[in-house]
Amino acid sequence: MKLINPKDHLDCDCYRLNPNIGFRMIDLAEKETLEDDERCCNQLIYLQHGKTEVLERGGCQHLLEAQDFIFIPLGQTFSLRAVADSRLIVMTTLHISTLCLKLSAAKLEKIETTETDTCKAPFNTRVFHANDSLIRCWDSIEDYLEAGFSCKEIHHLKEREIFLLLRASLPEEELRTLFRPLFDKSTDFMASVHKYADNVKTAQQLADEIGMERAYF
Repeated sequence: MKLINPKDHLDCDCYRLNPNIGFRMIDLAEKETLEDDERCCNQLIYLQHGKTEVLERGGCQHLLEAQDFIFIPLGQTFSLRAVADSRLIVMTTLHISTLCLKLSAAKLEKIETTETDTCKAPFNTRVFHANDSLIRCWDSIEDYLEAGFSCKEIHHLKEREIFLLLRASLPEEELRTLFRPLFDKSTDFMASVHKYADNVKTAQQLADEIGMERAYF
């Protein structure tokens, strides 16, 4: 893809000024490491090609191979280490309230799962492999990013497309496993405030959601 009028794009009010919300591309050379500090956002990490290790706080380690993806929740810190030259595309979002009109995060939390814990880190994440539809979607996002097409509307639409494709391609039990870290109450205080603030009206309600006494909060 090639932008016809890149200056018009950059001058537009819809140009994405916040690089931490939306999609970004990360290229890592073999053995290169990257410490992530976006702990106040949820991140869906997709490995376009290569092989990369994801090390969570708490010591749990995951290996991503080409077309694998993993969800890292708000409040979690992690590092990336390239086992081979790698390209990753990361979707960063503050809130995940719905996957589609029928399935909200609240409903997803109530779904029973037979999944057993494979890691004792604070957030028990799991690696998934993308199907053909998800791969094509991630390929199109890479195309936009390489062209410098960073319209906020495109980022929003592609985020919705990713969620809809996940909803269409994964059973509800696996969706709950993917987003299980969203339902973990052990996030730290700052992350918890970000997580619940938009859904409450008073400090008391926020304290209740976090599980703290009002006076201590």
